[in-house]
Parts: sequence; structure tokens; C-alpha cells
Amino acid sequence: MKLNLTINEAVALNNALYFAINNLKDAPLTLGLRLAYNAKQLEPIISSFEDVKKKALEVYGERDEDGQLKVENNQFVLTDQEAFNGMLKDALEEKFDVEMKELTVEVFPEKIDAAVIAGLYKIIVE
Repeated sequence: MKLNLTINEAVALNNALYFAINNLKDAPLTLGLRLAYNAKQLEPIISSFEDVKKKALEVYGERDEDGQLKVENNQFVLTDQEAFNGMLKDALEEKFDVEMKELTVEVFPEKIDAAVIAGLYKIIVE
């Protein structure tokens, strides 16, 4: 199945995939393989967003006298928070086509957390 996802949607789906991978014990092999495949398909999208975040920090991060990015209270200090946020917001709205393996209801265990189903809903077919 081909999906057209924003980076924001891809990040949410990626989080749901890894939540499922880490929390579905004794899942059928088919489910595990499809979850892993789909997570792998999202890697380039997630990586592209990480690159945008790094670039935004390079542009809007305040530097100390040694040229290192300043950190206060475990957060980077920014010269222009609004411009930084705008750059990230624009990136999160960028769309990508990604090929995903659909999940059928039959591959899920009988008892499953509703949060897993809700997070993976975009790739579940009945």
C-alpha cells in the first residue's frame, strides 16, 4: 500500500510501530515482519526531519565563545525561536510517498492494547 504522509504523520506512525514492536509479545511472525519492514520504510523520512532539525539549530542556535551551541536547562538556546519553529513546522508539513505493508486484523493477537491499534490505524485493513 502506498501512503502519502507528512513528516509529522510519518513520525507518529513510526512511534506507533516501535511501540507495537516493543509491546506485542508472542505476536505472529507475519506481524513482526510487517512492523519491522514498515519501520524501515519510514527511516529516510525520519532522517530527513532530523537533518532539518540540525540545520535549524545551526542557523538559529546561539553559540558560546568557543563556537559551541549553548544549552541551558537541557535545551538549546535559540536566537530566534519563532523562525526556528517555523522552519520545523514547514518541514513537518512536507509530504512523502512511502510504500508500506498493510496489516490485517487477523495478524494481531487476540488481546491487544487499543493504543496500538489506534497508532497503526493508517496501515490496518479489515
